[in-house]
Amino acid sequence: MKLVDAVIWPFVIILLLLVFGPALRRFLADAKVLSFKGGGVEASATRETIKAAAAVGAAVGRQKTGGDSPTKELPEIAPLIEKATAPRTRRRLSRATVLWVDDRPANNLYERRALQALGLHIDLASDTEEAIGKLRRKKYDLVVSDMGRPSSKQAGFELLKAIRENGDDVPFVIYAGSNAPAHGVEARQRGAQGTTNDPSELFELVLDHILT
Repeated sequence: MKLVDAVIWPFVIILLLLVFGPALRRFLADAKVLSFKGGGVEASATRETIKAAAAVGAAVGRQKTGGDSPTKELPEIAPLIEKATAPRTRRRLSRATVLWVDDRPANNLYERRALQALGLHIDLASDTEEAIGKLRRKKYDLVVSDMGRPSSKQAGFELLKAIRENGDDVPFVIYAGSNAPAHGVEARQRGAQGTTNDPSELFELVLDHILT
């Protein structure tokens, strides 16, 4: 581990603990990720784990209302982070690429940061035309798409239809504001692997379909 990492890394941990408070300390203890043994490799893995945990917590917290803190979700997030940071999982994620389609990518910045912290590569597209072009030029392990865009309230379904008509069976997950049961049923009937508006569920869907 570089000297600068050895000096700065403890301060990063302290900053995270100060920001997220006791809940993050419990999370780190339960997930068994806070370790400095062995230097380089283990310290690097720990650093990425905490980055992912913080980003997941921020993504979940952004979705909550009523002033809830993202740290309240950490006990539920812990098993997901622990699974995602297992050595075999990280190796698989480091070889996977997701195409994320959204005309407002800033709305899911924390979600992308969390997945990237786990090693996943993400390409962005802002509309169906751009997404189809990228899918023709490159093989992706998963597509995450929004639903409504200025061009159409069902732009996500239209993208899914275009992908399937091209003979591409890439796993497709819809990440949108609505998660009504009827919406999920329709999405699966159209060929999607899942739909959600919850960051934790999104991470589970992404991991499940990339690791299978």
